[in-house]
Amino acid sequence: MRPYRTATAAERDARAEQRQRRASAADPLRPPTDGDDRRQPFDWTFSCGGVSWSLHFEPNPRDVRQWRVFRDGAPWMCAGLERVWRAMQKEMHPALGRRHWR
Repeated sequence: MRPYRTATAAERDARAEQRQRRASAADPLRPPTDGDDRRQPFDWTFSCGGVSWSLHFEPNPRDVRQWRVFRDGAPWMCAGLERVWRAMQKEMHPALGRRHWR
């Protein structure tokens, strides 16, 4: 009897790639899965409440739900779009006082 040995990360990745190749060969019109990330990098400039952001989004290859976000050319965070939006909201100045209600 052979002793059990766990698969290395390279072996697991090779098996996953082989499964994807087989699946795409069997049905070339199948919808993209987590391994088929077709997101494109994009830039977004936003200004509100006296604060402006120049953000560059790049897809995170490890998780299709997340983006690598660069603010003014420097790495800012690696997160989903909702978390990026909430971080931006924290930096906005809230409207204080009665004069801002009009």
